[in-house]
Amino acid sequence: MDEKVETYSSVFLTCLSVALYLRHNLTKTALSHHLDILKVAMSASYKELTSPHNLLAKYENLKTRVKKIFVCPKPKCSTILIVKDGKPEENQPCGHKYIAKQSNNCYVLQLPIEEQLVYFNKHRGLTKAVPCDPNVRSDVYSGELYGKLRTEGKIDDFTITLQANADGAKPFVVTKYSFWPFLGIVNEAKYKLRRNFVILMVLWYGNESHLLKPSWDGQSTN
Repeated sequence: MDEKVETYSSVFLTCLSVALYLRHNLTKTALSHHLDILKVAMSASYKELTSPHNLLAKYENLKTRVKKIFVCPKPKCSTILIVKDGKPEENQPCGHKYIAKQSNNCYVLQLPIEEQLVYFNKHRGLTKAVPCDPNVRSDVYSGELYGKLRTEGKIDDFTITLQANADGAKPFVVTKYSFWPFLGIVNEAKYKLRRNFVILMVLWYGNESHLLKPSWDGQSTN
């Protein structure tokens, strides 16, 4: 049994300080003042809490690129809107006009799959596929399709495959709009690990249950 290590509430201050900074959109000056107050209240000193730079540097590796794609809000129209200065233009190629004050936004948030897989492999690790009894269905490795792809040489020990899952939820009871996250499960990870750590590939918000084309445009890895 692993030895228990006593911890103090102060060890969570870095995470809580960043959460405060992001939640309330603080300026770097306001964050610096917050850290100054912590210095007075704390008996110990932590390098991460000495300045905004040191604090944010601790979580630098968590930064990622998020691509936002606006989609025409008209029902059954999946046209990707032309955007200028971060906002959709009024005249769009589908012929529908986008009026900022009247139109409800429909959009797709794309998160880089490759970056997430690299991070997952570095911090969680993958399991090398082992030969399975073809007569026993015990995991993804022993599935007929997985075995066929390996036999054909389309995947090998250096390939990462994902199971894609999607489900929707409405933010309000009475609304035609809903969120649809597209999640990826890493097949080559151990079962418990793959169930606990999923990859968010795409997040769709709009008045359609799911629009695959705008959701997956540009989502590819080498």
